[in-house]
Amino acid sequence: MAETQRLTAAEAAFVLNELPKAVRKALDEGPIEATVIRRRGVSVRMLERVDVIYLYAASLLKEELTPTSRQELYHAMKRKLSRHVGFGRIRIDIADAVDVVDQRLARLAELKGRVDFSDDGERMIKGTDIEVHRIAALLDGGMTAEEISKDYPGLSRDQVEAAREFAAAYPKPGRPYPKTTFKRLLRTSRLHELDDVLADE
Repeated sequence: MAETQRLTAAEAAFVLNELPKAVRKALDEGPIEATVIRRRGVSVRMLERVDVIYLYAASLLKEELTPTSRQELYHAMKRKLSRHVGFGRIRIDIADAVDVVDQRLARLAELKGRVDFSDDGERMIKGTDIEVHRIAALLDGGMTAEEISKDYPGLSRDQVEAAREFAAAYPKPGRPYPKTTFKRLLRTSRLHELDDVLADE
């Protein structure tokens, strides 16, 4: 896994199975030295693989680590990341943290490979004309994968679940998609919601 790979807080949260706000809070509290880049005029803090491994290891060891030892662990990992990290007289086995983070990074790369971009920059489920974030919004709205597959017969359950995972790592900027489909509204006679959905479909 490339050490220079950089992740946003949302990507790191996906890898760590945490909320992005928990990752942002960890960045605020330190000791991580995030790289700040400019994206579309906005400053974005980026984490390296070692930073994410540190966060995972620190969460496993939170009862054992003092604030000072957390800093020492982080700086020892930044100097040389291996499956065993030492500082002072302390030696810590972080092999599990390395393995879990690398597995989740591999899953993130796999999810990215299952998405195409439309001409207007919208993220589409590969091989379809269906927006990833539209499907994720439907799941957030309470629809099941089976219900979505009925309304979008070309989608497999695996594609639906992958859309949810991708959207967690790459939130949609701007206006969100409706959390139900036109077909479902007709089935459930929730006609008061039709205006919002018709405006988007």
